[in-house]
Amino acid sequence: MANRVLALVRGMLNFAVAHEWVETNPAANIKKPSPEPTRDRVLYAAEIRALWDALDDLSPTMGRVFKTRLLTGQRGGEVVRMQWSDVELDTGMWTIPGNETKNGHPHRVPLTTPVVALLREQRARVPEGVPWVFSNAHGSGSVHHRARKVPGQLTRRLGFHFRGHDLRRTVATGMAESGVLVQVIARVLNHLDGAPRATKAYDRHTYDAEKLQALQTWARRLDHILTGTKSAVVPFRTATP
Repeated sequence: MANRVLALVRGMLNFAVAHEWVETNPAANIKKPSPEPTRDRVLYAAEIRALWDALDDLSPTMGRVFKTRLLTGQRGGEVVRMQWSDVELDTGMWTIPGNETKNGHPHRVPLTTPVVALLREQRARVPEGVPWVFSNAHGSGSVHHRARKVPGQLTRRLGFHFRGHDLRRTVATGMAESGVLVQVIARVLNHLDGAPRATKAYDRHTYDAEKLQALQTWARRLDHILTGTKSAVVPFRTATP
């Protein structure tokens, strides 16, 4: 909490300096009063709002990369290397090939309405024949290398430490707080280590409905955080047979 307060005060004073209300920011060089365990980092609601606003100031493609990560909870490399051949916008499904996943297993990611909207916007910007959803300006590859620099840029701008993997952890935590079952969250994140081999292929199919419901629950929670709308988060319910 002390770190969050310092970040808030520093941000307010940066705003004041930018508007020439004060000459300097006395909090600029104050060190964090408490160590920040980056591997356990989950973004607070205020940080999510600040981050989302900052993403709107990035290039349209890069902004969509990180918004897609925040909405789907998938790994950064998987998102940034997404190809149109793996996406079905009409049915709302993204299939990540096994050669692109960490555990080597193909992974089906249901796409919620906000994600489909982002990808349709991106589709309108990418020339036909370019395989990458988030392609570079020349269409010769993805924006993978550029995306790796963005967290550092955002950290300097936002005034709090931010790593790309924080998005994945934030999504998982938000779903858990909304009542999503742990085993469903694991399927959303493609964490299948330790599951019996015979069930892995089966689960990739039968958990599609649960994964979609989990991601819809998170999308409503995120919308509530960003807009403050009431009754936006519907408690998660397991799908019935």
